[in-house]
Amino acid sequence: PSATFYHRNAAAEYLIAVLPLAWIGFRLAQTPRSATAWAILLTFLGTFLIYTRTRGAWIGLLVAIAATALLARLSGRTPRGATHRLKRNLIAGACALIALASLHPGNIQRPGVQHFDEKKSDALSAVASIATTSGHRGRLDLWENTLDIIRDHPITGVAPGNWQYRYPAYAHGEHINVQAAPERPHNDLLWIASETGIPGLVAYLLILVAAGWSCWRVLHRATPETRTLALGFAALIIAHLIDGLFNFPRERIEAASFFWFAIGGLVVLDLRSPAPRHTGWKAILPPALALVLLLCATGITFIRLQYDRHHLRVIAAERQENWPEIIASANAAAQWGPLRANTFIALGRAHLRTDNLQEALNAYQTATRLHPNSLNASNNLGIVHWRLGHMDDAIAAFHHALFIFPDFPEALNNLGNAYCDTGQLDKAVEAYLRAAERSTLPVIVYNLGIAYHLQGDLQRAQQSYLQALHNNPAYYPARHKLHQMGANPASLPPEP
Repeated sequence: PSATFYHRNAAAEYLIAVLPLAWIGFRLAQTPRSATAWAILLTFLGTFLIYTRTRGAWIGLLVAIAATALLARLSGRTPRGATHRLKRNLIAGACALIALASLHPGNIQRPGVQHFDEKKSDALSAVASIATTSGHRGRLDLWENTLDIIRDHPITGVAPGNWQYRYPAYAHGEHINVQAAPERPHNDLLWIASETGIPGLVAYLLILVAAGWSCWRVLHRATPETRTLALGFAALIIAHLIDGLFNFPRERIEAASFFWFAIGGLVVLDLRSPAPRHTGWKAILPPALALVLLLCATGITFIRLQYDRHHLRVIAAERQENWPEIIASANAAAQWGPLRANTFIALGRAHLRTDNLQEALNAYQTATRLHPNSLNASNNLGIVHWRLGHMDDAIAAFHHALFIFPDFPEALNNLGNAYCDTGQLDKAVEAYLRAAERSTLPVIVYNLGIAYHLQGDLQRAQQSYLQALHNNPAYYPARHKLHQMGANPASLPPEP
């Protein structure tokens, strides 16, 4: 399922948007041939949805079906057409085929990045995982921490797009590591409230209330065909909203465009008379304002596209460790403004690898300004300060990295180095010991041995050097130290 939309969740969110539209086509079909064609389409779409293993989308669609069935019942029964019995049989057949297909193994030979885990190896396992203690996949922690963000910023929020930059400070190291950090809370309502504040959430909910009121009015006074359209649009909106309580369909343009189309469709169906015509400035002002907004949006989009064109070159060059290309492309991107922290993290790394420490410092300071809670930016900023001899700044940067992710062994090791260079050996030993509990990197226990050596504790120093060799027999700095201390070569791990 990932092959069509890169991520199976994106495919599922698209499917629950188009399934209600396919149902509209099925309901409005006038001939047996067209009804059969729509039923076949519904079968394919439903089978595809089952194979995405996206539980939030399943729940969203089921709730939408139940809610719209209740709406149809409360607002009056739609008259049955001549093909009612055929359609009823076709729907039953489609459901049976979908159920049978869901039992068939996936046989995915190349799962790619978005592979299924053991909890979603088949449809029944995916359903059963909902009731397990780990079925929420960390969402409860995300939601709880996001509520803390809302409590701290109830009116203005943290600004659109900023959740991912503020969240690490609230996460206490949960679900954060060197490779990745959450980018959204997996709940659209909490996401909106955290970024735009409670007023923004209220405005969003008012849009939904207005759409619901339009739907209710249409269902009570429209023709059977219009009622079918309204019910289909309502199912689409409800499915999107319910799925948005567990996932993030508002981020997916494929699903979100259908969602807003359905809201607009309900309002259009509710219009009973054309809008009054205006003359003079009342006729000119609305399109003029719309044109200004369109030009502004186009300009912003153009700038972002130009920036991202160079940013993608930075990513490609970083994978090849092409440091000159990274520097050239990152500087070209920066001409359009500092828009992405990752651009400047890569730029800082390139300058660090080419020993241009001052430029690396400038790049990492820009990165931390764009993303104050970036784990890598804070740690790398500390390394640059350390190499420049700014020990207080280095220690502060390492502490900030550890505030974001307390179990970051590299930052603990770097903090130990800074403490060691400033003569704070007890603090250095403490940092190295914490790092050694979380990583088997030989450099960590080697540095611990250096700290013990400086303290005059030769026995523990020798034990640390031996541990570094056991972790990696090819780590020659530890072997060299042991030779200097007169260790018996026969007691050392053999050289590789």
